Amino acid sequence: METVSTDLNASDEIQESEETLSDYLSCPLCMKIFRCPRRLPCLHSFCHDCLQSHIYNIAYLKDSVKVLCCPLCGNLAFTGESSTNKLVHLFPLNTLMLSALMKSKVKIDLVCNDCQAQDVISPTKNVCTVCEEALCIQCSKLHGISRLSTNHTILKIEDLPSKQQTVLENSEMFRCTEHT
Repeated sequence: METVSTDLNASDEIQESEETLSDYLSCPLCMKIFRCPRRLPCLHSFCHDCLQSHIYNIAYLKDSVKVLCCPLCGNLAFTGESSTNKLVHLFPLNTLMLSALMKSKVKIDLVCNDCQAQDVISPTKNVCTVCEEALCIQCSKLHGISRLSTNHTILKIEDLPSKQQTVLENSEMFRCTEHT
């Protein structure tokens, strides 16, 4: 009898941890599992499309967007950019979140950030762990030979879950701005 209750408790704990994991992997705006999570400077993350909609809503109220207010905490992100359709690309992918999503077996459909900024849809094959951007094969090659990014670590998208230490070491999210 005691074994049955222990098994039920373990089952309840597993279900509870899956629900908690789902909470962490969900966009606070659409309440769905993240699709292409983008990270604001305050470290809150939102789906690419949700953040884009937030930017359009702000742009509707004002003539241009030079400052973006986080919908959760209200912290300001100074963009210096006024083009609302390209503004979302200023905010990096949350590569740690992408890795967690992939470990949880969530299907990820990313498009190349550089191509998407130019209104071209190219499937992502790689991720730059320093810039935290999704890249197609062509953009990965260009990124790898550019003087500014030649030392960046580029990983295949399917290798993200197994290379979390590399993601952590390279992510801007974990670099101290006072000591870099």
